[in-house]
Amino acid sequence: MVDMQKGKSPWASYIRLYGPELKDSLDNPDVIEQIADAEREYVERVAQSRELDAEYERNMEQTLATLNQFKEERGMSDEQLDEVVAALIGIVRDGVMGKFLSAECPSILA
Repeated sequence: MVDMQKGKSPWASYIRLYGPELKDSLDNPDVIEQIADAEREYVERVAQSRELDAEYERNMEQTLATLNQFKEERGMSDEQLDEVVAALIGIVRDGVMGKFLSAECPSILA
């Protein structure tokens, strides 16, 4: 990968490191199938990433519209809305980190 970043052929680097048998293995039907599977997985992963990016953009548009409506209905300042958003981000961050209940947060189980 480093050689590729320097503009060199990654295949030449592989041959240099692992020998010509690597090139010969590319003619093996099992290896060809494995490479085809890897290519399919890559294409699917890229497509899913693009779909998730598009969904994220749609969701953010809706979220921003909802936040603006929330702000307007309550006569909030931009600073107050920023505090609400910061609190929401904190909740999401804690959830991602597995912190659902803590000493700082009153337990909903009490």
